[in-house]
Amino acid sequence: MDDTVLMAGAPPGVVLVDAGRGGDPAEHARHRHELGQLQVIEQGLMAVETGSGWWIMPPGRVGWLPPGWPHAGRSFGAMRVLVLYVDAERAASLPASPKVLALSPFVIALFKRLRDLGIAAEERRGRLLDVLCDELVATEAEPLHLPMPREPRLMRLCRTLVDHPDDPRGLDQWAREIGLSRRSLTRHMVAETGLSFGRWRTQARLMAAIRLLAEQKPVTEVSLSLGFESVSSFIAGFRKHFGTTPMRYISAE
Repeated sequence: MDDTVLMAGAPPGVVLVDAGRGGDPAEHARHRHELGQLQVIEQGLMAVETGSGWWIMPPGRVGWLPPGWPHAGRSFGAMRVLVLYVDAERAASLPASPKVLALSPFVIALFKRLRDLGIAAEERRGRLLDVLCDELVATEAEPLHLPMPREPRLMRLCRTLVDHPDDPRGLDQWAREIGLSRRSLTRHMVAETGLSFGRWRTQARLMAAIRLLAEQKPVTEVSLSLGFESVSSFIAGFRKHFGTTPMRYISAE
């Protein structure tokens, strides 16, 4: 049964500033928008679940959701977000699936100009929207996606590791836990997520690390709380996945 709520959203091209309270993570029920949605997280962090996986949206990135794409979310910390609704014609030029994109100074300047224009300067707003979409088409996607399996036993395994990334159980222990052979678990994991069990768990831990780093947690605390063997192994894994060190990644936001 599809319990997704259809939300019309705002008119195309209107940028909204949303401020939320801090404290515990806030849950956002599954819904979808008639229009495409671009989000720039200025403060806080958003995790978006689309059915095929999770996307992490930290500050300094642009999150893209195509029109009509069902999603749920979880926000962390005091949120400040620039939200831009994109009409169907312009949305067709952007990626056909959700993405998290790098944010250049030029793109953030376009977002802020669109916000300041409001809805009155329609022709000018349209021209700026065209430039923005053109820039985003040429923007590289960030590796901030965690694919999720659909097979119920694998889903239970993966949800446990998302909620408890420091869980130390290895492949053999998990195979026994969910009633699969080691070979079957390995084969199904790759078939459904494109990743081996080990790579998927490492990626889940790195995604959790982004959230903790965005909360200004020290690198040592982050690495040990997520189950990495050492700080150096965490930094090496982070650099391999994101192309930079944790501190440089966060300072670039």
